Amino acid sequence: MELIDAIATRQSTRKFNAVPVTEADVKAILRAGCAAPVANGGHDRLHFTVVQSRELLRKIGGATGKAFGTPDYDPFYGAGTFVVVSVKPREGEPTIEVADGACAVENMLLMAAGLGLASVYLWSFRWGLKEQPALISELSLPEGFLPVSGAAIGHADEPLAPRELALPGSYNFVK
Repeated sequence: MELIDAIATRQSTRKFNAVPVTEADVKAILRAGCAAPVANGGHDRLHFTVVQSRELLRKIGGATGKAFGTPDYDPFYGAGTFVVVSVKPREGEPTIEVADGACAVENMLLMAAGLGLASVYLWSFRWGLKEQPALISELSLPEGFLPVSGAAIGHADEPLAPRELALPGSYNFVK
């Protein structure tokens, strides 16, 4: 698939089916995340955790639902693969590292689309982890890393179709 087609096809999917993502596809998606532009080339400050354990997804989903007051909330929309992007902040709370993580996730989402897979950028699960911090230990993160974002990846319940790409309503050129 051409890059522009992957960009036009990628969309936030909120209904996945149970077909698993292959290990080869997951590795290709992780490689795309590693190619993201990060501050000062600090790829060593990024860590990816692939979660395919239904039990752990259920626990994180339950904690997230509790944090939002909606017990049946599934932040993963039925996807069987969830990639948690964690960062190692330079000082205290992450700053530019959050943008680094976002760039990595976007690369992963585009690679997933290029492979014919559906995806959705996720943020809300972080409130579940704050609600039940013991779940962070189940992610086996390296020392000093904090989860900042993630991507649910899988097969869409309905086929994805490319959208027409348009220019923004307001833009200008300064020459």
